[in-house]
Amino acid sequence: MKKTKRARRQRRGRVSIRWKTLSVLGVFALTMIGLLWLFQIVLLDDFYIAIKKNAVSKTLAEATASLAESEDYASALDELAMRSDVCISVLDDEGNLLYRKHVAPSCIIHNVQIPDLIDYYLQKAEEPGDLVTDVLSRFTLSQKAGDGALQTTGNEQWHDSSTTPPAKHLGSIMQSMLCFQFVENAQGQTVLLMVNATLTPVSATVQTLRLQLSLVTVLLAVLATALAFYLSDRVSKPIISISHEAEKLGHGDFDAHFSGTGYLEAAQLADTLNYAAAELGKTEELRRELMANISHDLRTPLTMIEGFAEMMRDLPSENTPENAQVIVDEARYLSALVRDILDLSKLESGVQEMNPEPLNLTESVRQMVQRYGALCQSEGFTIRVEAEEDLWVLADALRLQQVLYNLVNNAIAYTGPDKLVRVRQVRKGDFARIEVLDTGKGIAPEDLPYIWDRYYKVDKKSHQRALVGTGLGLSIVKKILVAHNAQFGVESSESGSTFWFELPLQPAQD
Repeated sequence: MKKTKRARRQRRGRVSIRWKTLSVLGVFALTMIGLLWLFQIVLLDDFYIAIKKNAVSKTLAEATASLAESEDYASALDELAMRSDVCISVLDDEGNLLYRKHVAPSCIIHNVQIPDLIDYYLQKAEEPGDLVTDVLSRFTLSQKAGDGALQTTGNEQWHDSSTTPPAKHLGSIMQSMLCFQFVENAQGQTVLLMVNATLTPVSATVQTLRLQLSLVTVLLAVLATALAFYLSDRVSKPIISISHEAEKLGHGDFDAHFSGTGYLEAAQLADTLNYAAAELGKTEELRRELMANISHDLRTPLTMIEGFAEMMRDLPSENTPENAQVIVDEARYLSALVRDILDLSKLESGVQEMNPEPLNLTESVRQMVQRYGALCQSEGFTIRVEAEEDLWVLADALRLQQVLYNLVNNAIAYTGPDKLVRVRQVRKGDFARIEVLDTGKGIAPEDLPYIWDRYYKVDKKSHQRALVGTGLGLSIVKKILVAHNAQFGVESSESGSTFWFELPLQPAQD
């Protein structure tokens, strides 16, 4: 119950990809609109003044250089004033006008009396010779100007922008940027250089931008909303579809089909899940077959053990060594089956580790064949070892014996009427190759890729109990050889089958 409540709270706290996409795009659109309004409307005056101030400062620097380099500076200053659209005046230390270039009709330095300009500079400069840059505004008054007014040459009054309220913002009021600085000319004389730049009123521009931005805001909001809905639907639709199909897969429906149209990642995810569903379906089918086959192989010996034991109990005349041997053989078969199932489970889970060591492969083959001596005599089988020299490999001795045992067991089960099994050892380059050959009827080509699977049935119509072994031997062989990084395979024809594996050669050990 606690887990269910916690899961509900977690689901409640999650946001669907559709709404998350909508919110992200919405925040992005609002941010862009806000930045447009901030820079185009709110900060327009500040940007304009900052740019103008930088331009006037560069003009002042060029004018200073012209005064210092040449006694005939008038032509250079004329060209500079026309190019930069500024007014320039030069005064000597007594306030006499040495040079004037009048470009703008509303220029302060040409409409305000010179003593007032000098006094204004001295009020603003902290130290004599400091650079003073300020913005002043001009407007017509019907009465005498108050504090901070500059006396003009006509009927107009000029006010300091820092003290006069109407000059705080660039609107329809004409403003000027004025720079003062004492500099030295070519003759070494200290002169007062004044540069005036007219600031164009931006109220009309602001009104135009405000109207345009209002329209752009509405249009952008509509487009952003439509785009957000479109993208969120396009992004979420394949994921929602995949999620629904994944629920079916989680409930054991391996026929679920995943479709990830729309973008590459969704298509790749759908392909991966389709592959996973197909593999899970195969695994489930193999699991069912494995359970059915193991049940069959367990049921048969248990039935025989139970039947013979009851017969021997109820009929004293049937208490013979032959009947007892049947019970012993079936019990051994059950023990071998359980052992093989456990071995295969350990190998598949990685619990069974390999302990490789230098191993005389030829001697190991001979020892394995010797253990089949009793079977060869009683059943008439012939197991022939073909080896020209002793070869050494690096392998787990016990597990390699298990590989040889299972391959020979398989060959004995399916060899031909001559009951001949050959175990051949050959040197192949830097590898030792072991081949186990039988003389049976062979394996169909379409069955060859699957014979290493657990309980794979060449005859799919019925499952028959193996004559020798448990039916899991080739799966165990595959797992052990893979753990040894060995090459292995099978070749088959109508005259028999050859199972083989190869291991790298090692130097002979004393």
